[in-house]
Amino acid sequence: MFPHGTSGKGRLMISLCRIPLSRLASAVLLFPLLAAKCPPDHSGTVIVFEFRDETHAELRVAVTDPETVAAARAFLAGIDKRHIPIGRIEPGAGVDSRYPFHYRSDEVRVAEMAVEVCDGRIMRTPQEVQAFIAGSGGRYCPWKAYPKAIEP
Repeated sequence: MFPHGTSGKGRLMISLCRIPLSRLASAVLLFPLLAAKCPPDHSGTVIVFEFRDETHAELRVAVTDPETVAAARAFLAGIDKRHIPIGRIEPGAGVDSRYPFHYRSDEVRVAEMAVEVCDGRIMRTPQEVQAFIAGSGGRYCPWKAYPKAIEP
């Protein structure tokens, strides 16, 4: 398939060997810096969660896992009890610019029950987010949040 009987992997190694070492080293050193400045991925389906407490806050969450979207649809149809958004959060607004945090879209799931350490109220300040992350390890699962809608 490839010239001189090399595999695709071997061909990649050959092409990398032709790159001057100074450029390859620069690319390797700069990649983490460039990647760190990239904004979070907010692609995916947006599920709106409503907090059934005195705040009645709504939180829009980007979700890329099809099974999570299907579970939220099933909850809205009354055929599934999983409603608690659970996953790692990070500082900085996501698809819902009203809040200073966002779920990682590739990690958020919905559950019927969750451990208390990740339960919490809606957070409105960066200080609340930092304190919550420090105390919970960054996993957020507000028990009083329920899917309210799924945005197209």
